[in-house]
Amino acid sequence: MCADDVVCTGAAPLLFLDYIALGRLDPERAAQLVAGVAAGCREAGCALVGGETAEHPGLMADDAFDLAGFCVGVVERDRQIDGSSVRAGDGIIGLAASGLHANGFSLVRALIAEHGLDLHGDYASQLRRGLGASAAATATALPLAGEPEGTGTRARLGDVLLQPTRIYARTILELRASLEAAGYELRAVAHITGGGLPGNVPRVLPAGLAARLDPTSWPLPSIQRLFGALGGIDERELRATFNGGLGMVVVVAPEAVETALAALARMGPPAWLVGRVVAMAASDAVRYEEGPCPA
Repeated sequence: MCADDVVCTGAAPLLFLDYIALGRLDPERAAQLVAGVAAGCREAGCALVGGETAEHPGLMADDAFDLAGFCVGVVERDRQIDGSSVRAGDGIIGLAASGLHANGFSLVRALIAEHGLDLHGDYASQLRRGLGASAAATATALPLAGEPEGTGTRARLGDVLLQPTRIYARTILELRASLEAAGYELRAVAHITGGGLPGNVPRVLPAGLAARLDPTSWPLPSIQRLFGALGGIDERELRATFNGGLGMVVVVAPEAVETALAALARMGPPAWLVGRVVAMAASDAVRYEEGPCPA
């Protein structure tokens, strides 16, 4: 999450430090946590240069842990991506998420408890119970573009819920290089975290502009539809609670859309033209809207 925040400015992740607090230090368990951080650093292209481990008996339960960290990136001042070049009519491209990432887990835990869901149970079976046989059959006819990784027919519910967050840092930097090689620019980048699409896409747009997304242009992952059905949550609210199936969003000029999509098709993950930047009316304070987008 830190590396993907950093790259939104155009910065290449440079280094990462972690902090692990535990109720009781179990060396094997701590080593597993650090190994996961190290794997993420390799994927992001940054160095794990140090960290801190603290034991807090009496303050934390023996099996509790808290993991935090921060990332430093580097970018030349005149190479920063700040959204200032975004214009009405620009294309908004969404990159598929690998799962829920870090969004909505308070709701997920509450619904697991309320409905007595079995984290070790077969995911496809729980989809059938939650969505109905027809919708579940469509959702599990994998591979489907946009489905969380690991949602195959033999997956367990817990496996799907705990899919590692996709790290987009290298992809975004390579996408920028591909666009610039073709004479275009990467105008804005939004990492879809807390607040979902309505809370994050408008943040990278200049004043007077809004994002108009067409939810029919990309698939809502089955795991989000499942928890929407269990919680009585409509799809619009799911896109605000979770990431809506898009972990990262980029903005490019209209003439650069095909170049960007072609570059992403080579690199992965799945990506779609999901909307357009539109001008706001003088009296309008809404900076995110959903519906069919102008061509």
